[in-house]
Amino acid sequence: MAAGALLLQTGGGLRAQFGELPTATLADTALIVEPAKLTVLAHNGARALRDRLVLWGPPPGASQAVPEPVRRQSEIDLAAAPGALVFAISEPGSETVIVAATGSANLDRPLAVDGSRLPLAYAPVLPVFSILARSASASC
Repeated sequence: MAAGALLLQTGGGLRAQFGELPTATLADTALIVEPAKLTVLAHNGARALRDRLVLWGPPPGASQAVPEPVRRQSEIDLAAAPGALVFAISEPGSETVIVAATGSANLDRPLAVDGSRLPLAYAPVLPVFSILARSASASC
């Protein structure tokens, strides 16, 4: 015998947090509730949602280069504008979140000929966050 599902639609004001991502206030939300599964389809509220994903730390400091190279961690900055689409599925042991966003990568390499960082910006991007019971991953 198949179990049913419940669809709830709400206006603005719900707050949601997925895994360790920043808490977001949602503009409107559709919740689909099924046995052992929650699906969320919503739009981000009036404030932009921002997150920084650290990719790797700075390179070791044992360089013989002169001048000494700048050591920075490599990261991706993501920003979901007000009204951006948020889609999430939560099941026991896993959570997947997809957000319409823009992204820029701040990487320690590759470098331009003059040694400066290469500008890497993407719009639009759909980052996918997979949060499992014991680990987390992100991809774009």
